[in-house]
Amino acid sequence: MEEFEIRLEDFTFYAIIGVLEKERKIPQKVEVEAVIRYKEWLDYAKVAQFIKNSIQTQQFFLLEDALKTLLYGLKEKFPQITFAKLTLKKPQILDYVTPSVSLSLKFS
Repeated sequence: MEEFEIRLEDFTFYAIIGVLEKERKIPQKVEVEAVIRYKEWLDYAKVAQFIKNSIQTQQFFLLEDALKTLLYGLKEKFPQITFAKLTLKKPQILDYVTPSVSLSLKFS
């Protein structure tokens, strides 16, 4: 059976995410990159909306917690996913570098 791959790139929005006091008060720009493999048809618009809504409504403190919640949530909502890699970036938190954290999970 074929395995397809969706890539979400240039995916940005504003959300409360982080541990610093200023990060808890003012939404900051969040950039997401996603690579998702799947066996059956997958609506990439619904996947993107799920990611955005999850981050904006849950207001995570740590990028790592957001990634774990997102990846397991994606698999639960879209069972046809076989592999997912997400990268979250916070381009506005530091003036001299864009920090990012990634997590990949393979689902059987």
